[in-house]
Amino acid sequence: MIQFNSLPVDGPLRITSKFGPRNTGIKGASTYHKGIDLGRDWTKTETKILAIAKGKVTSNYWNRYRGWVIVIQHDGFLTLYQHLKRRSSLAVGTPVKAAAVLGVMGNSSDRSVLSVAVHLHFELIVRGVSIDPQPYLENIQPESNHVREAMELAGEISSAVIINDKESLIAALSEAYNGSVWWVIKKLLACNYTVREPIDGKKDIYRRTLEAIPIKDTSSYNKELLTAGQNSLFWVIKKLLDKLGVE
Repeated sequence: MIQFNSLPVDGPLRITSKFGPRNTGIKGASTYHKGIDLGRDWTKTETKILAIAKGKVTSNYWNRYRGWVIVIQHDGFLTLYQHLKRRSSLAVGTPVKAAAVLGVMGNSSDRSVLSVAVHLHFELIVRGVSIDPQPYLENIQPESNHVREAMELAGEISSAVIINDKESLIAALSEAYNGSVWWVIKKLLACNYTVREPIDGKKDIYRRTLEAIPIKDTSSYNKELLTAGQNSLFWVIKKLLDKLGVE
């Protein structure tokens, strides 16, 4: 599923050239536009280029026509940002969050082959094919704080537990009522995870959990903990308690 969580610019969405066939009359410009062009924000001296969703930098390069370019790999698709004013400071492999600053809008092409006004050329690439990004730019859904926190916590848990169904884990964490550890644990029971390494101290984890949240049916809760396969659930509980700072 393709979902943008931010505009690619820190200004209004001002499309100056749409996706598809075109004739700009500009020497060196393409006749089939594989992306869209976004104009600058005239209220600012510089317009920042932003990541539309979380991902990882896969390319950071310059060529005569494109100028400075940065490419971000997201979950199932790529986005390309072209005509940056200068090289992005983000190295290949750098993880980015939605709305992270990638650079500044400019025109860094070799002007002997292509001279255009300051703008951002933005592409959306799915399985190697560029598609029209405009519908997705018109349906931005900013990440809420609880979703961001859930994703960060999922990353921490993943460092201790091998998660085979990370999407379900993130969804479970996002839906937790008031951050209730118990609610999250109940949701986690439906996730597909396996232990990375066993842990000791079951009684201590049990005590810390009871101190963190009120549990009326301690007998059933204790039974679930004791029957957790290979202690994997204990490891998750420990991580959640550590996150809450319960001693």
